[in-house]
Amino acid sequence: MPNKLKTKKLKTKLVKKVGVYSVVLEANNQYYNASGDTLVETIRQIKPTFYKTKGILKVTKGDKQVTKLLYIPMMRKLFCGLNSFSANVALESTAKWIDMML
Repeated sequence: MPNKLKTKKLKTKLVKKVGVYSVVLEANNQYYNASGDTLVETIRQIKPTFYKTKGILKVTKGDKQVTKLLYIPMMRKLFCGLNSFSANVALESTAKWIDMML
């Protein structure tokens, strides 16, 4: 007598991968949006054109939202010199602070 194995068909859903973090920078009455999987990658996608005013950085992850006020020197460090050492340090420290708050 042969063994009959019962097999079940599993239903799988295709889930579209959506960016976990979404970032909005409001500076000089303009809005810059970006979304991505990591916070550092998402902030690097934002490229404002004017660095002489304060900015408001709003980061959302799921239902939580953090708002951070960026003064002019921090705006220049984060967005102007993306390849410099001080820009990377400022970006990492800002990302760590925001991640702690989320």
